[in-house]
This record gives sequence, C-alpha cells and structure tokens, in this order.
Amino acid sequence: MISLNDKVSFLSVPESYHERSKSVIVLQTSHAWLFMTERHVFKMKKPFRIGGFDYSTLKSRRVLCCEEYRLNCRLASKTYLGVVPLVINEDGNLALDSAGRPVEWLVKMKRLPESGTLLVLASHGEVVRPDIKFMMKKLLRFYRHAPVYHFDPGRYGMGLRESLSAWRQELLRPQFAVPETLVREVTELQYNYIDSFAQLLEQRQLDDHVREVHGDLRPEHVFFVNKGEPEIIDCLEFDVELRRLDCAKEIAFLGMECRHAGYRSIERECIDYYNSNSDDPGVPAHLEFLRRTGSHNPGRAVRLAFTRFTCYWAMDAQSGPLPARRPTLHHTGRNRRLVHASVCIATVCIDRNSLAATTNSING
Repeated sequence: MISLNDKVSFLSVPESYHERSKSVIVLQTSHAWLFMTERHVFKMKKPFRIGGFDYSTLKSRRVLCCEEYRLNCRLASKTYLGVVPLVINEDGNLALDSAGRPVEWLVKMKRLPESGTLLVLASHGEVVRPDIKFMMKKLLRFYRHAPVYHFDPGRYGMGLRESLSAWRQELLRPQFAVPETLVREVTELQYNYIDSFAQLLEQRQLDDHVREVHGDLRPEHVFFVNKGEPEIIDCLEFDVELRRLDCAKEIAFLGMECRHAGYRSIERECIDYYNSNSDDPGVPAHLEFLRRTGSHNPGRAVRLAFTRFTCYWAMDAQSGPLPARRPTLHHTGRNRRLVHASVCIATVCIDRNSLAATTNSING
C-alpha cells in the first residue's frame, strides 16, 4: 500500500518529473502539498475531514482537484493546466502523469514568478494605473458572467448574523486570549449595523450583486506576468458558500489588503474603477461605517471583519498610518474567516466611542 509519505518522497525528487527539473521546492499548506519544479507547480491535496467536508478518499480528492481547476480557469486559464494522476505503473513503481492505476491526483499549474505579484510590484513602485485598469477590467467582466445567487427572503441578513455569531464565539476561545469586553463591543456594533441596514443588504442580493466569485481575492494572488490582464489564482475551491459574496464586498477585501500593506493608492484606484465601470448603481450610505472604522483601527482583523460581514468597500482618503507589512496567515476551512481575524485582534486598540458615534450618525 502506498502511503502519504511515499507519495511526498517520490514527488520531492527531480527525477520524478518528465521535464527533468534540476530541483524541486516542497511547500506545505494546511490543505495541500506543493511541489515546485523550475517550470511547474503540482498541488496534491491532503486527505482531511473538516466540518462537513470529507476529502479522505481518493475519489473525493479527484473531485476537489477538478473543481479547483475548473474554478481557477475563470481568472487564470493560462496558469492552470489540468489535473494529472500519480499512478502505479505496470512495473509496480510510482509515476507521474503516466499510464497505470491512480493512487493520487494533482492540480498542475504553470509556475509564476513571485516577482510578478501585485504586492511585490507595488513594493518596487512598478504598479501603474494601466495595470490596475487591466486587473479591474478582468474582474468586472468576470463578475458580470458569474452565477447569481439569491437567498431565501431574509436569509441573507440571517446568514450575516450567523457568521458574525460564529466569529464571536471563535474569538472568545481561551487560546486567543482576546478580551471579552472588546469582542462583545465590536460584535454588538456589527449586529446593530446588520439590523439597521437589513433592507439595504437584502436589496443588494435581490439586485443580483451576490454572485459566486473568487472568494479569496488578495494582492498576492494577482500576477502580472506579461503586459495586459493579470492571472488571478487561488480561487477558494472547497466551499461554495465562501464564494457567494457581494461583488463589491470582494473588491473591498482586495482594497483593504492593499491598504494594509501600505498601498492606499491601489485601493483608491480599485474603488474608483469599480464606481465608474461596474453595473452597481451607486455607493450605499453605510460605506461611511467602514470609512470611519478604518480610520481608527490599524489592525487588519477588525477591518477584515467589518468588510466581510457589513461593508462593501473602503472610502477613506485621510486615514492614519498603517503598518507597512502584514503577517502571513494560513487558514483552515471552517475557521478561514474566523482565525483570519483572531490572530491579530488581541493587539488591536479600538476607538469604541468613534465606532458607536459613526453607527449613530448613519442611523440618524
């Protein structure tokens, strides 16, 4: 019987690949192994069970690989090359992408230069307005053709409350050592916001703004490898619920990530392009809520929480200084949106009076 260690050991050596790479870089994420040759990346899913997801069988991992390939071809068709088998050949040996009995499946991708990411190019001052225009043009075209998702009446707001409740419970777990009063004050403001703007949030999804989108749109997933439109990789494949987002909310998340990395001008360009070129009729009044919270909160965690659960994009042009670098966080499935915030929030000092005043001013 072929073990996981057997598979990893085989894929870790250059001789296992048809291209005869001189080296193989092996990386590990929470859900997968990555084997990087000089020209390609091969992604092997880990056998895991988490929440309602069971990828402990070969069949289920093949389905997940095919889904990752299908979804990512929407925004990175030049990068994602297919799903290939790891087999036992007629000689009884392991072989990659050959004839034989499959014992594992891998997503095959073109290896992209890390120097081409939006984040790295921005750090070198090499991102210009046409680059942002190409990226946003591709995203808006993608959104226009993405499947629309309509929740049952009242279910959209209820789902936001349920997500917020889960986030709240996660933050209160002892291992995070987050002050309980801080968590409760922040989440109460969010509950109040969702309740106050329930009709507007409901109308957003009735107007077809909630669609099946990328789900994890971050600047390190955007690659400018040639002139023109970028390749946008790493769509969130394992949970369709996490891909069902308001399109403007996803742009907000990308902008927030850029801003936190210190590139506020990129956030501004993204917002301006969205406002001018999307089918979205206007800027909801509740965007002021995110604008004010972003001004007083240097931590990524609470901005992420407000973006994910209550807001669509950031509109602040006069915020205080933000950290130039952000921590790299790896997520697991169930806690993806939860731990993302939990890791940082313990160090955040929130101007609660300002947040409350902002909520009251919008309601008033």
